[in-house]
Amino acid sequence: MGGYIALEMAHLLKAAGEEAALLVLIDTAHPRYLEFLPRTTIFHRLGYKLFERIDYEVSTVRTLSGRERLPHLWRKANAIIPPAQAFAERLIEVPLSKLHLKVPHSRAYKLQCFYDMHDKAYKTYDPLPYQGRVVVLRSSKQPHGIHPDPALGWGDLLKGELELREIPGHYINLLIEPSVRLLAEELKNCLQNLNP
Repeated sequence: MGGYIALEMAHLLKAAGEEAALLVLIDTAHPRYLEFLPRTTIFHRLGYKLFERIDYEVSTVRTLSGRERLPHLWRKANAIIPPAQAFAERLIEVPLSKLHLKVPHSRAYKLQCFYDMHDKAYKTYDPLPYQGRVVVLRSSKQPHGIHPDPALGWGDLLKGELELREIPGHYINLLIEPSVRLLAEELKNCLQNLNP
């Protein structure tokens, strides 16, 4: 969502007579970009998220020292509980409402509702063309089974100067160590190269 918000802010600045010196999209794909390739079967699509998650976790565990691995795996195992709790609350919400019973919702349930709103906004967002300088910082490891595009689907929509920079790492962990340090360096370089 951050990239979409940044793009809309750049549009608002332009409408107000200002100019954004630089728009940086951090691993933000165009909403219509993440489409499966035609040869991707339904079985591939079902296993897609599971495979991506396993690939991400293996990549993450490899970056950790031996002492850090067990606590990391324990945190990941515990991370399954809140989504399961939110799912259970959703299952019982309708029957309880028919009985005029209201149960206070957990933090996990509220967060899941928040994620659902983001997902809906993401799927319905229709960006307008943008004329200005744009840098797309993208992770080197992109999702499998989708149309490959270094510009993450933005090529036709971003009409100004478009620069692509690749950050080593997995697209899921781009904002955590060690990838985030490399991302910060690239962002710093972008800002230092702006014309005053």
